[in-house]
Amino acid sequence: MPGWVRRLSKWLAEMSIKGIAAWVFGAAVTAAGLSDALWDWWYDPPAFVLSGLFRPVLSLTGLLLICAGFLWTKTNSSRKPSSPRKPVGGSTRPVETKEIDVAQYAEALVAHKREEWSIGQSEAIALGYESPVLELPPNIRDGPRMQTYIESLQRLPQMQGVNCEEIYARWHRDLPKRFRNDPNVMIDVPLDSLSESVKAYPCDFAIICGLERELGWRPLGVTGDVLAVTADGQTILLLNRGKKISRDAPDHLHVFGGATDPFYDLGSLAHCAEREFREESGRQCSVANCPVLLHREDSYKMSMITYLGVSVQNSDSYETEEGVVYALNLMNWDAVVNCFLNKEWVDSGRQAFLVWLGLGCPVQGQVSPSIAPEYARLLYEKSLNICRSKGLVRV
Repeated sequence: MPGWVRRLSKWLAEMSIKGIAAWVFGAAVTAAGLSDALWDWWYDPPAFVLSGLFRPVLSLTGLLLICAGFLWTKTNSSRKPSSPRKPVGGSTRPVETKEIDVAQYAEALVAHKREEWSIGQSEAIALGYESPVLELPPNIRDGPRMQTYIESLQRLPQMQGVNCEEIYARWHRDLPKRFRNDPNVMIDVPLDSLSESVKAYPCDFAIICGLERELGWRPLGVTGDVLAVTADGQTILLLNRGKKISRDAPDHLHVFGGATDPFYDLGSLAHCAEREFREESGRQCSVANCPVLLHREDSYKMSMITYLGVSVQNSDSYETEEGVVYALNLMNWDAVVNCFLNKEWVDSGRQAFLVWLGLGCPVQGQVSPSIAPEYARLLYEKSLNICRSKGLVRV
C-alpha cells in the first residue's frame, strides 16, 4: 500500500464524526461560494458586482467549518481510551477469589523499577506478600506506660543519658490534645526486608517531638498503610489530610495509615494498617492477600508498609475528623492526570499509588484486575512522566 494511502487512512480513522461532517459541509459551502463567484465574474459581471458581499461571506463560512473540523479532529486524536474491562466473572456471577500472584515477578519489578519508583523523599525497598514483625518487650501491657517507655528506650544506644520522663513532661503540655498520650514505636535500624523481625521500642509521640526539637534528631518509626480501592477496581480512595488536625503535611493527599501503636497492634503491621484505616475513614477493611510495598520516607524517618489494592465498599468522597476521603475515578483520565499534576502529595502516598498502577491495578480477592491492562499501563506511564517533569523521580 502506498505511503500516502496509509497516511490518509490513519487520518480518516482519527477524525470524529463531527470533524468529518464539518470538513465535508465546509468544503461544499466554500466550493459553492467560489464557483458562483467565478461564474458571475465570467458570464455576468453586473451580477458579480451587485452580489459581491454574499459570496465572500459564504466562502468564509465554509472555511470556518473546515477549521472547526480540523480542531475536532485534533481533539479526537489526542483523547485516551477510557473504557474499562468488565469485572472478572461478569455482573451476575461471583468473582473467583485467589491470591494475586505478584511474588513471581515482584523481585524483578523492584530490581528494574526501584529507581523509577523512588519518588521524592520516598525510596522503594521491597515488594511481595510478607510483612515484617516488630518484636516488642514481653508483657507490654502489664506495667504503667511511662515505666514501659523508659525501660524500653534505655536499651537504645542513642538514648543513653536522655531523661525521657522530663522530655515527656515538657512536650506533653505543649502538644494539641489529639497528640497527647499517643503511643508510637521506635526502631534502631531501618527495615530492609519484608521477611525480617526487628526489635521495637515503645514510646510516646511527645517524646518523639522532644527528641526532634531538643536533640535535633527524629527517631526511626514504622507505619502500616492502606491503598484502598473499590471492588470493581475503578475508584481509588485517598485521604486529603485535614489542615487543623494533621501535624505533618496538612492538606496533602496520602494513603490511609499511621504509626504503630505498641499496646493495641502488638507488633502486627497488618493490624496497624486496618486500625488506621478504620480510624481515618470510619470504615472496615482487611489487608489479607494483598501485595505489600516496603518503602522509606527520609523526611519523616519512617519505614512504611503499604498494602496495595485493599478492597473496600465505599466509592464516594466524604468528610471525616481526619480530613476528606477523596474518591478518584480511574476511568476519568483528566481527573487522574490533574491529581498527579496539581495536587499536593505526601511522597510515600504518591509512590504507593504509582507502584499500584505499575502492577496493573490489582484488586484484593480477584484473579486479575478489572481495569484493562492497556489502560492501566497508559495511566502508569502518564503519571510517571508527570513525576519526572516535576523532578521527583530519582536518577
